[in-house]
Amino acid sequence: RVRSSAASDVYKRQAKNTLERQQYDLQVFSTYLVQAGIARGAEELYLDAEAWRGMNSGLLEGFRTWMLNEGYAIGSINLRLSTIRKYCELAFAAGIITSQELALIKLVKGFRFSEGTNIDRNREAKGYSTRIGAKKATPTHVPKQQALRLKHETTRSLEPRARDHDQILEQRDALLMCLLIEHALRVSEVVALNAGSIDLEADTLTVYRAKTYTTDTLELMPCTREAAVGYLPLIDPQGPLFTGYEGKRITRYGIFDRVRLLGQQVGIENLSPHDLRHFWTFDAFRNGNGIDLIQHYGGWNTPAMPLRYAKIFGVTNKGLKISQ
Repeated sequence: RVRSSAASDVYKRQAKNTLERQQYDLQVFSTYLVQAGIARGAEELYLDAEAWRGMNSGLLEGFRTWMLNEGYAIGSINLRLSTIRKYCELAFAAGIITSQELALIKLVKGFRFSEGTNIDRNREAKGYSTRIGAKKATPTHVPKQQALRLKHETTRSLEPRARDHDQILEQRDALLMCLLIEHALRVSEVVALNAGSIDLEADTLTVYRAKTYTTDTLELMPCTREAAVGYLPLIDPQGPLFTGYEGKRITRYGIFDRVRLLGQQVGIENLSPHDLRHFWTFDAFRNGNGIDLIQHYGGWNTPAMPLRYAKIFGVTNKGLKISQ
């Protein structure tokens, strides 16, 4: 009992990161359904079209209210409603939901920006949380000296490493952290990198920006190049840049876990890759780089986000400057 072939084809065209995020959305939805007296596991909802039989607009409205009361961020609420509507469309394609039911479900929308602002003010006034979601409410502060240590920090062991994957862990850690700290790459961008994305002869890093649908070629920063020189000869030149224990391309969750662990080793709790992107932006401004240069290197379509982070303007320079 799985999706119809037509629905499955649509589903398979989704990006891997999108599917992973949807699975998490379904876990949240499953939690709500259980509390509403409906036993539907997240795996059922993910794999079995029959699990969506009986879905209606009333349940979706209830899910929206439940998330508000639980303190989920407005952006997270909107995203999860969108996921549930998408799966209802797949259930309709599989013949589980009628066209009338689907039409009513599509009417259950999220909140506009102005609505969300007012809702959050009201929730804050009542002492409710407004930030349960994938992102932290505020980034973890990363002092410059600790960021510089993280470029070389790795998990070292006095015991011999048994697994092949662990033999190159120190070199992999060094390159991973340099890409996050010196190039401010997003997690999705790191996951997508291949060994061939780094050209040591040309001193360049080629990055596909899935968020902006662009491909950028960036000059390698000094520590990143040094780490790449030590790491690239140890891996398959035709394969992914980073792999997990099973030899497959590393996942975003694997990167999150690694960054958190390495952060703990230098005294930073709850460190995330995006915290390092925040650090990079502030550091780039402090070093006198112009907003246009920071926007380009950081992979933003407009200057709105770097300005939102830094709240200052820099002076345009010939090349990007970072703390060494």
